[in-house]
Amino acid sequence: MSSHFPIVGVYGTSALVQLLDWPSTSLGLKLVNVNERSDADFASCSVVTVSGNDISLAHMKILENFGATFRPNSSTLGFVKSWNDAIEKNGEANFSVLVARSPHGQASAWSPTELVKMRGQSLVVTPAPSLSAKQMILAQELALGLAKDAVLAGVMEVELNLKDGMLVMGAINLGPTNRGVWTIEGARTSQFEQHLRAILDLPLGDPSLCQRVAVTGCYFHNGNMYRPYLHLMARSPGLKFHQYPPENEMHAGHVTALGADLLDLQECVSHAVEYMNGVLDE
Repeated sequence: MSSHFPIVGVYGTSALVQLLDWPSTSLGLKLVNVNERSDADFASCSVVTVSGNDISLAHMKILENFGATFRPNSSTLGFVKSWNDAIEKNGEANFSVLVARSPHGQASAWSPTELVKMRGQSLVVTPAPSLSAKQMILAQELALGLAKDAVLAGVMEVELNLKDGMLVMGAINLGPTNRGVWTIEGARTSQFEQHLRAILDLPLGDPSLCQRVAVTGCYFHNGNMYRPYLHLMARSPGLKFHQYPPENEMHAGHVTALGADLLDLQECVSHAVEYMNGVLDE
């Protein structure tokens, strides 16, 4: 067996791309940002992955003709763009399911999530508290079926809504997503590690929850982002923080709490988001 590790090119500008660094380092993989590289740099990568749906389909096809191996590829991207153009737009989806699939067809799904409004914030709660066990299984089956139809290689998110008690599929989002950041601490295998495993056609990891419930909230602020740690870390020692590189002096990140008491976790994360946003100072 070869001892050489693959070189993974990353094409896209999502802030979540940086969160691939830790699992890639753990697996001994080299990540290369190919956004500003020449066509030859794309071809030199073992595989190139994309973040988000806003990649030019025409440009991807040109790069594939030049020799680049994309996962997901232009066929999958074309499927996703056509699907998203065809669906009925009904505002923000309340539910979503993350799935992963490898080139040889192994697939897995995380527990469905739900956007829960609390004091004007959107918290991501997993598993979705408003769905029955039967509905959660159906949501996973729908998303896995869509991943198969798209011939997915990597991770994608399928948005869903409940309409007259029936689950209706919405938009597809390629690659690790904002609503999936709970998996970093909340799942045995995060969406980021699973994405790398999938695009490299490695056996997929266990997507099951580490604890009964995971709650995540995102924040955006342009103030002192270090100062809140003293209060929040003392108040909630189990809270996990992630900050992303600032853009135009605006900082963004997310916090996650795990446990068994849904209401307590929602209160903990909601308070932390308000504090990180500068809404609270005590």
